[in-house]
Amino acid sequence: MQRGFLARGLLGLALIRRVGCLSNGVATITSVKNAEILAAKRLCRSKRERDRSGLVFVEGIRLIQDILHAGHRPTSVFFCVERLVTPEASALLDEMLSIDDCELRRITPQVLESMVDTVTPQGLVALFPKPSQSLGPTPSRKDGSGEVLLLLDNIRDPGNMGTLLRSANALGAKALVVYGGGCVDPWGPKVLRSSMGGAFHIPLCFAPAWSDVAAYLREECKWDSAGVYAADASHASARDYWDVDWTQGNHVICVGSEAHGLSSELAALMPKRSQAGHGGDMDNPTADQSLLEPVILPIQVPMVASADSLNAAIAGSIILSEVQRQRAKINLSESGK
Repeated sequence: MQRGFLARGLLGLALIRRVGCLSNGVATITSVKNAEILAAKRLCRSKRERDRSGLVFVEGIRLIQDILHAGHRPTSVFFCVERLVTPEASALLDEMLSIDDCELRRITPQVLESMVDTVTPQGLVALFPKPSQSLGPTPSRKDGSGEVLLLLDNIRDPGNMGTLLRSANALGAKALVVYGGGCVDPWGPKVLRSSMGGAFHIPLCFAPAWSDVAAYLREECKWDSAGVYAADASHASARDYWDVDWTQGNHVICVGSEAHGLSSELAALMPKRSQAGHGGDMDNPTADQSLLEPVILPIQVPMVASADSLNAAIAGSIILSEVQRQRAKINLSESGK
């Protein structure tokens, strides 16, 4: 065991020396009151500063690596030689040194700890520009199915926001709408960590009101109509999520927080709770609807235990998984013909 500890210690020293050699000629910052450090700290802590500058504070080896390999380039990188003690960290720094128009700064452990919001920082911080939110052209689907968009309303927990970002990207959502003013910032450090940089991998739309959502669907998504659904197990007319035909047409799935639910504007677009089973759109779960004045249809994830509700991130992820399951099944059927 002692030999193992000794071997790891020697490896760590060797990596520190290598990183030190790689960083020769790079300016070193030793003061926590340095102007560049204070500016980076503001990005870490302030949504207003992120919105103003258009920059995002990212900390961590794996997270920076994933964002970098997705094609994004940082404008500034801060590294602490004493904390970069793995081969992956050394290789990533080597890669960073070759990026054009990227300012590199070596920092001390004390400066690093003053910048981040984690207890055990990994030694690397990068500032990335927010990516373009353009959707680009969408190829037509051979199975005739449309697209799905996830709308988040009142999601205030960074963990929930991060999970839903990650699920939306993994399960084929076209984009994610951050609705109203009650959601946590998807560019915040906690959300970026929990989503593994999800906001860099799926287009985001920030919509203060439903009219903004409708404009986005028409102008950016090129949709003429859509079925709009909301996860709301408390609604008397809520259908089980698997009873919706997700294979035809475009769909918007709305998810509110388990504590606050949907905002009043979206709730007003749902059927009255006394109208359960009265026909119309409530009995036609695949109906395409006007984008400007939709009827938001309630759906639920049935539960067999006595829990009051599912975590918002779990409920949203389950529904997205069913959308993907139904569409994958159609694809398999079509390919077998």
